[in-house]
Amino acid sequence: MLIKRLLIANRGEIACRIIETCQRIGIESVAVYAIADKNQKHVLMADQAICIGEGPPETSYHHASNIIQAAISLECDAIHPGYGFLSENAQFIKQVQAAGLLFVGPALSVIQKCGNKLWVKQLVQSINVPTVPGVEHTITSNLEIENIVSEFGYPCILKANYGAGGRHIYILNNHDELDELLMSLKTKTLQQQPIEFYLERYLTPIKHFEVQLIADQFQHVIAVDVRDCSLQMHHQKIIETTAHALEPRL
Repeated sequence: MLIKRLLIANRGEIACRIIETCQRIGIESVAVYAIADKNQKHVLMADQAICIGEGPPETSYHHASNIIQAAISLECDAIHPGYGFLSENAQFIKQVQAAGLLFVGPALSVIQKCGNKLWVKQLVQSINVPTVPGVEHTITSNLEIENIVSEFGYPCILKANYGAGGRHIYILNNHDELDELLMSLKTKTLQQQPIEFYLERYLTPIKHFEVQLIADQFQHVIAVDVRDCSLQMHHQKIIETTAHALEPRL
């Protein structure tokens, strides 16, 4: 599908870089904005811009229906989510495709599978990639969490199968922390569906490196460098540095 007009469902530097690429390759760009962002650079750079919400940015840029309706009303061919916000939301991708629009990003099946961190871990284990020791099945109940943690030992880390942005990750160093977590999870379970977890040994100190891969629909795959993502707060990356030389011991 040839893209003539692209809606960028993001803001700030992310949207600006996508708009710059559109300008370079001759694609019309459409910016979306929360009312508070109406004078931001990405809004001024784009060929067209449309408001998608009166609320704060953290709310407006998650309004899938508003974004899709904006794309339809301005006769866009495709939606580029950038990263963050709705970029890894499988339901959003379904809605985009149902509206007859192209989603610029991973296939729906990839998002659905890779959103499950335990599934990804089991996949790489199947091709003999070393992984952190842990309990390789889904844990759903507080009783199971208590029994498995007590048997596995401390320190350990409990991670939600489905979770991004540092959410639902709990480091446990002793039984008191486990008791506190179980009380918190009991309250959350009353308010929503139970969270599915898996358990790993908590390793510290560590260095966090990633190799970034890009693939297209024609099965071309390239590695675009190594990133050092070690500087984090609340399990979220603060700064990523690239063009990084690995230490010899690594």
